[in-house]
Amino acid sequence: MLAGALAGCSSGDDDSTTITFLNTKSEATDFFAQAVADFEADHPDIDVVLDQAADADDGFTRLRSLISKGDAPELVAGLGSTDMAELSQQGVFADLSGFDVIDDIDPAALELVNELGRKDTEQNTIPFSISTTGILYNAEVFDKLGVEVPQTWDELIAAADVFQAAGITPVVGTFADGWTLQFAFNALSGQLQPEDFFASIADGVAADGGQPSFTADYEEVADKFVQLFSYAQGSAVNTDYNSGNAMIANGEAAMLVQGPWAVAPIREVNPDVDLGSFPFPGTDDPDRNGLVASSDLSLALSADAAENAAATEFLDYLMSPEVVNGYNEDAGYYSPRIDAPVSEDPALSGLHEAYAAGNYFTQTISLIPSAIEISNYLQSLAVDKDTSAFLTTLDEQWNLVADRS
Repeated sequence: MLAGALAGCSSGDDDSTTITFLNTKSEATDFFAQAVADFEADHPDIDVVLDQAADADDGFTRLRSLISKGDAPELVAGLGSTDMAELSQQGVFADLSGFDVIDDIDPAALELVNELGRKDTEQNTIPFSISTTGILYNAEVFDKLGVEVPQTWDELIAAADVFQAAGITPVVGTFADGWTLQFAFNALSGQLQPEDFFASIADGVAADGGQPSFTADYEEVADKFVQLFSYAQGSAVNTDYNSGNAMIANGEAAMLVQGPWAVAPIREVNPDVDLGSFPFPGTDDPDRNGLVASSDLSLALSADAAENAAATEFLDYLMSPEVVNGYNEDAGYYSPRIDAPVSEDPALSGLHEAYAAGNYFTQTISLIPSAIEISNYLQSLAVDKDTSAFLTTLDEQWNLVADRS
């Protein structure tokens, strides 16, 4: 067995190999702790040290510090984000292209992580969990007013008009929590932006507002974002995530742009709520509308652990059907494995057809550098409705980041 630079052997007669597994997602702590325990029970010669970060920021800060000291963990679980992409491009992670596990993963799921960034044509990260966002809706409210599930943008607006006329909030606005506004922005930009937009502005945008730039190419995105949230409740600026969930649960509102993680808290408010879901229709062409998707969790081996048999054995275990599928079924997410089962929760069934057809695209915020405070700018856009200021700010911030890099 080839031990990486970080794998150690205990003293005495114990010849066990120790590897470190850094998990940056706090919500997955219990799951991975159990996975480690189960793996060690079947592999008494391998000790897995679970290094649990407080959150993603803490995890990647710690990871970069460990890397700088030459003490990188053998295996990392991280949000599919620019952080993982940047480390991939820097050669921190191993190339997994030749690993058998790659053959079991949906190529569209691999593209989600590769689009964020990788070293040359290497496969530096493996998606562990695919999260999608669409629109959750109160089916009882829809049925009461005879509203069909919208398939196009015009149908979405027409439905909103019906709800508004009936005195029901059409679209929940949770402006107090800026991160919740990202999902509508992701859907609109993913469906409306020019092809390869982010590749075309990698070195900067047109300073005069010409193409390519947010000012020139995102006007419809900003306009529709403002139009959508013009149907929010009057108290939206003071409404947070939890209060928004309660509005859907209690039938005070018809629709909520969110992901599967919102289903459980909605049911905590009203266990009898009849929830449904559908892909966000950002255009009037149903074929262009789809799901926003992201690798909610990705796995990577450090470059030094590429030939560490203990580390690769643990990676194979985590990507085995019983582990990766089990995690995603419980969480309401999608497994990246080919032909994996999907959640049986009826609240999420409206998303399955689009996912099965591969009709999903990378969330925009994963392509925007973390230095650009997109949530704050979306809050300002939702409240002030100044699309010109919003787009100009994005252009300016993008060029500042491009200049620094």
